Amino acid sequence: MTDAELRNIFRGLGRDLNDRQKKQLARLRVAERSLFDALMEELSAVLTVENGRINSRLSESGINRAVNKAISQVQSGPMREVQMQVLKDIRALLTGNSDYYGIIYGLEGRKGFGQVKQKTTDQTFKRLGVKDGKLVKGGYLDKYFSRGTLDSEVRSVIASAISGRRTMNELRRQLEITVKGTKSIDGALTREYSELIVDTYHQVDRSASGSYGAALNFKWATYEGGLIETSRKFCIKRDGKVFNTVEAEKWREDPDLPKTTKERQSGVVVNYTPLANASNAAGATATSMGRWRCRHRVRWISEQMAKRLAPERFN
Repeated sequence: MTDAELRNIFRGLGRDLNDRQKKQLARLRVAERSLFDALMEELSAVLTVENGRINSRLSESGINRAVNKAISQVQSGPMREVQMQVLKDIRALLTGNSDYYGIIYGLEGRKGFGQVKQKTTDQTFKRLGVKDGKLVKGGYLDKYFSRGTLDSEVRSVIASAISGRRTMNELRRQLEITVKGTKSIDGALTREYSELIVDTYHQVDRSASGSYGAALNFKWATYEGGLIETSRKFCIKRDGKVFNTVEAEKWREDPDLPKTTKERQSGVVVNYTPLANASNAAGATATSMGRWRCRHRVRWISEQMAKRLAPERFN
């Protein structure tokens, strides 16, 4: 198999990853519309209007029940589909990496791939909190899906509308912006789950790739992912390029590396591991590659392949 064919296979996996993320974000938007409709239906049944203004004497617990009922409908419907798809996507990411690096193992004449594959799969699911295909109570994904920031945000909007004696149309518009978002503002569920769909997916993918690269003892890699309109200068300089682990450790010194305000002020970069590996995958706080929401991936290659792809690096 040629270097170009291997590259195309790996980049195909990247396109599949991006497609899965787009479909999940689309499912979240569907869930947001369902949540908004459910909330308006429940609130219309319990809120009273006097002289065009909301004048509800419903207790706080009564409003909470209405909000919880609407959220429960969405959780058992559209959001259930999102959560189930997360597990399917994680399995697909692991399968894609194992298929690709299985080919590399064969080309390198290495043995023991089955053990490495099983270890990589087991470690990933353990970090995510998945056992026998189900979520482990208190695990990473279980905690993520159980977070209650959404209902508190919605209740706050409703309480403000009641205390301010706003009209139902004003409440509707406030909830519409909060739940469904706008062209420039993400909706509530997108805000709640985008970190999981974007960052965690990439962390899992890089972690699996890193596990196979480490097992092969590879020290060279390519910076894969392609460029889009919002690509950062840090990634533009590296996209498609060959690099080694020594060079990657110096990335934190690059002035173009995205930084937090505190990091810019102090000059010290924290929680940044240039190359994600088995020790800092899903659920870790450390960022890698181009940091937050970076779509780039690491394709580990042998030194011989690096010499073929970038002979100038070895002159």
